[in-house]
Amino acid sequence: MTRKTRIAFALAATLLVPLWGGVQPASARTDASVRSPAQITHALEPRIALVIGNAQYTEETKLTNPANDAVLISATLRKLGFDVIEVTDAEQKAMQRAIVAFGDKLLKAGPEATGLFFYAGHGLQVDGENYLVPVDADIERETDVDIEAVAASLVLKQMAYAN
Repeated sequence: MTRKTRIAFALAATLLVPLWGGVQPASARTDASVRSPAQITHALEPRIALVIGNAQYTEETKLTNPANDAVLISATLRKLGFDVIEVTDAEQKAMQRAIVAFGDKLLKAGPEATGLFFYAGHGLQVDGENYLVPVDADIERETDVDIEAVAASLVLKQMAYAN
């Protein structure tokens, strides 16, 4: 497919959606005590992250790094106090279910929660709409995209629903 592009960090950069409230870096705080990152994160609002890394595509070029990137980013986010939903090499339904679970966790955490989404893998854009490509996608023409891929707007809708 001519419009399909490989995306790893390029799409991830556009979809890395932090919703930081009034969080200040530790260096900006006025208290004189030195606290570890774990101590700082316990004082902050709930943090929920969804991390998806797709590499082992069945119909498209397999990618080397996305699944590894997802594992490393998930580990880092956990150290920073995030409750992480981590999905690698996901088929369409698994991606959609993870996105809905992310929205549910954000909603339960309340309006003060921080939500972060990271995606690495194949992605594409059709008529201005961005799509994440599951590993089982069979896209031969543009009209297949709505059926085979996952609209990136689904993530944003879940985050908006959870406020």
